[in-house]
Amino acid sequence: MTKRDNYLRCARFEGPDWIPCNIGALPAGWKVLREGLLQVALKYPDLFGPVHPEGWDYDEMDSRYAAGVDFTDNWGVVWRTGLDGVVGIPQYHPLADLSKVDKYTPPDPFTMDPMVGPRDLVSGEISRIARQKEAGELAGSGWGTFFERLQELVGMENLFLNMAYDDNPALQRVVDLVADFNYTLTRAVLDKVTPDVMGTADDLGAQRTTLISLKTFRRWLKPGYARCMQATRAAGCEVSMHSDGYLLEFVDDLIDAGLTILNPQVGPNTLLGLEETMKGRLCISLDLDRQHILPQGTPQEVRDHVREAVQVLGSPRGGLMLQAEINADVPLRNIEALAEAMREYGTYYQSTATPL
Repeated sequence: MTKRDNYLRCARFEGPDWIPCNIGALPAGWKVLREGLLQVALKYPDLFGPVHPEGWDYDEMDSRYAAGVDFTDNWGVVWRTGLDGVVGIPQYHPLADLSKVDKYTPPDPFTMDPMVGPRDLVSGEISRIARQKEAGELAGSGWGTFFERLQELVGMENLFLNMAYDDNPALQRVVDLVADFNYTLTRAVLDKVTPDVMGTADDLGAQRTTLISLKTFRRWLKPGYARCMQATRAAGCEVSMHSDGYLLEFVDDLIDAGLTILNPQVGPNTLLGLEETMKGRLCISLDLDRQHILPQGTPQEVRDHVREAVQVLGSPRGGLMLQAEINADVPLRNIEALAEAMREYGTYYQSTATPL
């Protein structure tokens, strides 16, 4: 079975041969861990994907990740980071005054990337997906962010205050502007090619609660998500979403909107919470604990964490994937333990598996 077929069988609860697992490192992780991380990545190419065997300039950062360099994206948002390799924080919000929306022009996805430089984003996505499909690889695409884009344009606190009013015409125009951009991009891709999976990334929660109420989510965000998700599902694609923070009370609505694969953090939501709200209902692409266990735990605690995740959320039918993000604070010994555990427990549901 190919990796693509196995991924889709897992997402669709059709009995994959193994649990899809992936390890990715942030630029800050590469900057600090360097050749040590490279050697682990070369040892586990099935988990890390291809990397250059001779390494590269780990200190070189593009403008989005370079400390002390202000960066203006194509929406007019000004970003700044104080730490190389970590995405920055918006410093200027072009629609902080909501009345400016009537004279504001968003980037055109046919001529402009949402973040950097002039680029035909639509044609680029279509060509990349076609190459992936021709090579027999998993073909994926996405329409970017929605909730986070609104925060970047308006300002986080300002957005939340304006969302408190159900009737807010100025905010509605901003919401429609971003939702229209996302749908235009989604529809333009789907009209030309059919990726295997298409999705979005929006952090909906804080450590112990959602960032907005369920009522506010349904009023301002759910229609925009549903528009893209349902178009994607109608085209025969799986719909994925990455979202950090606590989000359990949004699960029913996300499923109703069309979501089929969710990438939640284990820490704020807990394995038990994830089991109770979504196991068997959508595919959980679990973000293993990068807040505590990966950076601070022992190698054995890392292995135990992977084993417990499989034990609680796994099933022979599928519905569980494992992901891990490596930042600068994760020791190499824990990354090695993580990779070993993924290999061991990723095949747990094969007939030769050792009992957990």
